[in-house]
Amino acid sequence: ADLNITPDTITTEEVPWAGTPGLVVAQDPVVGSAFDGSLHLSISAAATVPDLLGKTQSDAMDSLLALGVQPQIERRFDPSAKTGTVIALSQEPGAPLADDLTITVADVGSSILLSTLKNANSSGDCSNTKGSVNGTSYDNALACASGRNSEERAWILGRHGSRFTAVLGVLDTDPADSRVSVRVLADGVEVQKAEATYGAPTTIDVDVSSTLRLEVAVASPTNTRAVLANALIKGTTDQIDLLEASNR
Repeated sequence: ADLNITPDTITTEEVPWAGTPGLVVAQDPVVGSAFDGSLHLSISAAATVPDLLGKTQSDAMDSLLALGVQPQIERRFDPSAKTGTVIALSQEPGAPLADDLTITVADVGSSILLSTLKNANSSGDCSNTKGSVNGTSYDNALACASGRNSEERAWILGRHGSRFTAVLGVLDTDPADSRVSVRVLADGVEVQKAEATYGAPTTIDVDVSSTLRLEVAVASPTNTRAVLANALIKGTTDQIDLLEASNR
């Protein structure tokens, strides 16, 4: 009353805002400023989650801050997405916007050679090698002894990784009738089964997110070594740093 504020001096407008509607979320003049005879209030109205997929982190942050949300940021390696863009939201676009939204942003990513990781208890033997598979030379490959009975190799990832990729094949110096097969298991669950023959390699690409133990079971009816060329564990920079540290 001391400021002579009356209903006639107050104007209001509704603005989309996260959380509870009907609250004053802004005013002009702001608290502590001199009163000029009029007061404008911004009142929260129900807002919906904007479609931010594919937007840059900066643009997504600007859009959400304008709606009263300070989002949590998570990062995930995604080779199919442009680094720094939004690849997931904790709330569906178009749903009522809460104030605890999390956005997931594609990380630039890193990788580590499987051959540099400590081998866990396993029945088979793999050794580092160089060689040519279907005419392509590889400086980093694992050659795993195999026979008709499946032999398993295992590595502890410690839940630090996103994908396991490799080229499965046989060396060009092996017999022309060579055949190998592998089963890839993440914590005991088969995630990919692949076969390769002489001159016909196969790509291995599996999701190992949250995987503790990675296993590769190798077999060959021709008793040929199975070659895993460029066998990599890929993930965010932080994930690979942790995986590397745990294998020192």
